[in-house]
Amino acid sequence: MYKSGSQQVSRYPAPPNSYPNLVSFNIRAQKYDTDNFAGHGILINPLTILTSGSNILQSGFHVLIDLVFFRMGVNNRNTSHVNATYCWHGGFEQLMPGYDSSTKAYNYGLIHLHSPVEFSDKINTIPLAKDGQNFTGPCRYASWMKKRWINPYINSFYIYSDDLEEASLTILPEEQCRQAGFLEPAFCTAQVLCGNQDSGAPLLCKDNGIEYVYGISSHNLLDLSNPTNCGISFSSFVPISKLNMVWVNREMKKAQTYCRHPST
Repeated sequence: MYKSGSQQVSRYPAPPNSYPNLVSFNIRAQKYDTDNFAGHGILINPLTILTSGSNILQSGFHVLIDLVFFRMGVNNRNTSHVNATYCWHGGFEQLMPGYDSSTKAYNYGLIHLHSPVEFSDKINTIPLAKDGQNFTGPCRYASWMKKRWINPYINSFYIYSDDLEEASLTILPEEQCRQAGFLEPAFCTAQVLCGNQDSGAPLLCKDNGIEYVYGISSHNLLDLSNPTNCGISFSSFVPISKLNMVWVNREMKKAQTYCRHPST
């Protein structure tokens, strides 16, 4: 059994097929028939996944190329994965210019695939928020979140949820976010994140009945004096509006050169 530690926001099972753009990253264990959960991302086109820069650095994807695989279009992490393979090349600039690994400012990263994903009712993109769109919520967020075992003798042992969980979130005033220690361009919600791999998942908000990706999860501030807690204060997200599209388009163009696409 497990529980969600000090999480302040209630979470519930996500409805089926409600996050068609969500991707889970997984790394195969070399000697065992199992895998480790490595984080979240979102499809922004059939070949490219947007995630957090911190997720890319912490997971070490570039040294585990042949062991990385992806799950899409599913709510349970134990289901079959899509036939998509990770494309890496030394010429990629996977971290967005301006990313700061110490403060997590401009926490964006890109991952490319060797072949395009086939879109369906279960796997698809969701429109990205446009510059000038502002949301306060309620918005919805989902991830395979970090959970702590309830056994009091192994408080430092964590797992990640097998099933996708959803929360309703309201965007907090910018002043509260900055006072809590989160730098621009992050925006904040009540505490909903827990572990490093929680980053990269989408926050979806509606404008005139249309749902947009307003941001992706970034990080929280850990309580080093009480490491069994998921964190203190708020959780932060990076807004899509601050995504450097010149960088994104440049990297997607590189992928057309560096990655071999069987369909072309």
